[in-house]
Amino acid sequence: MSQQGKNLNKVGSTPGKDKASKDTNNPDQIVCDWPLASNNDDIVKSNNHDGKFELVLDCHEFDPKDVTVFAKDDKVSIYCDHQKRRDSNTCERKVSRTYKLPPNVNPSTLKHSFSTDGDLVITAERK
Repeated sequence: MSQQGKNLNKVGSTPGKDKASKDTNNPDQIVCDWPLASNNDDIVKSNNHDGKFELVLDCHEFDPKDVTVFAKDDKVSIYCDHQKRRDSNTCERKVSRTYKLPPNVNPSTLKHSFSTDGDLVITAERK
């Protein structure tokens, strides 16, 4: 099931890749409309099979514990936060995105997992 996560202050989109708009309830939040302007941009891929909606994001740079996924209303938010580790030369990296789900997707059935390749796989049942 989806995890309750941190509130996202701002979520971004890739310019020229996503159709984005401001959330009317939170003007600082950018929401990417579905489908994406580019369905498969090698970072985010969408699939429809077996009556399910599937969203696959390349998260191999993040540990699963650094990733939070949650749904609210008709949106799914992904928040990736890799903090600099003590006694390490790694850098801090943050990525967040919010997508408006297609109208025929049931957000209460949202689940996520990680593939062995480090992809974040988000699935949901169709209405």
